Amino acid sequence: MNGKQKKKILVTGGVGLLGNAVVRQAKNTYETVYTYNRHARNLDGARGIPLDITSAGAVMECIAGLRPDLIVNAAALRTINYCQDHPDEAMAVNATGAGNIAAAAARYGAKMIHVSTDSVFDGQKGMYKETDPPNPVTVYGKSKLEGERLVMGACPEALIVRVSSIYGMSLEGQSIPEWVLDQLRKGIPVKMFTDAYLSPVFADNMAEVMLEAAGAGLKGIYNVSNERCSRYELGLETARVFGLDTALVQPVSSETGEVKMRVARTRDASLDPTRIARAVKTPVLGLRDGLMRFKKLLDGGVKS
Repeated sequence: MNGKQKKKILVTGGVGLLGNAVVRQAKNTYETVYTYNRHARNLDGARGIPLDITSAGAVMECIAGLRPDLIVNAAALRTINYCQDHPDEAMAVNATGAGNIAAAAARYGAKMIHVSTDSVFDGQKGMYKETDPPNPVTVYGKSKLEGERLVMGACPEALIVRVSSIYGMSLEGQSIPEWVLDQLRKGIPVKMFTDAYLSPVFADNMAEVMLEAAGAGLKGIYNVSNERCSRYELGLETARVFGLDTALVQPVSSETGEVKMRVARTRDASLDPTRIARAVKTPVLGLRDGLMRFKKLLDGGVKS
């Protein structure tokens, strides 16, 4: 041991899918603290604390006390239907909360990474670049776009990472591959759109990219993505990688109305990966490679 003190990272939303992955990837390098809102979880190698990010005073007090070197804001309300029904709450968490964290980060000299979404776009063209004009069509997308604006206004040195679809090991809820696996293992067919596109990213891989980006001092907006695929292709490849019956993954068009969606989803949410690929050495994994790493994680029985 050289006695060198570890830098400190604060992960807000640390029990969510991405936040948990960041904790998992950071804990050997950083002194790691994560926050939760309602439900406490013990994550190996890190310390959890409660925090309501919608309270500016609570956020400022928390960051003043911890003095983290790096803050990763992975806290959000992500369920599109819930956000549509609770717009004030969505705006409070996804916009005001993000701004509160950014203001505290700027005041106490912490580097900040804020996680955003493809839903800031309308999904009409796909393969969106960071410079394309946003046009959100859901309450969720609008709240996340306002969050981006508040973060950059309060903390101009912040890094904003946009992601299309994250998958991995969830402590609460399910990512798309987790849902597919759950259904197929029960022998239940899944209907998946052949004409709805995204750029799925394995959460632990995204965490690695984010941590490298922070170390490199990146700021501004970056897409963290790789290849574009349809939801059907994602389901099919999940079945293949996990050795399940691909015939249970059934193609369907979003035009038929066969699969009912209460709030319309964006048709093509894919993100152009060019900028991040040039900025960091850690590759954003393609679909099969990412799913293979996900399978290895699950096979290893990792709990946190």
